[in-house]
Amino acid sequence: MTDRGKHTSLLRNRDFVRFWAADAVSLVGTAITTLALRAVAVLTLGASATEAGVLEAARRLPYLLFGLVAGALVDRRRRRPVLIGADLARAAVPALIPLAAFTGALTMPSAGCSARPCPGRSAGGSASDR
Repeated sequence: MTDRGKHTSLLRNRDFVRFWAADAVSLVGTAITTLALRAVAVLTLGASATEAGVLEAARRLPYLLFGLVAGALVDRRRRRPVLIGADLARAAVPALIPLAAFTGALTMPSAGCSARPCPGRSAGGSASDR
């Protein structure tokens, strides 16, 4: 049996808690964006089941095309700036969808391009998965 008094909880480590909270917010935002993008495609653009499948494929395509290369490049850099920059890009690109819808320029190709704007972050995966 271990003595709990000798072990320090990770929740007492301020840097870890900040990192964990930021990653949790990022993952929730990704999940909401994925669901909302599908809903916009079907309800606003009238996408068929095939088009919705193509949209999902576009979301996963960067893993296949850039995963290994982006992962190798990201590993050579400091992780914090890469994660922050990738998260900012992942927040900015989907924010263009309402603007495109407002101007009447929203199409399935533009929705597909905004499905996964930052393959570097995708290749790195979620930091909480490590």
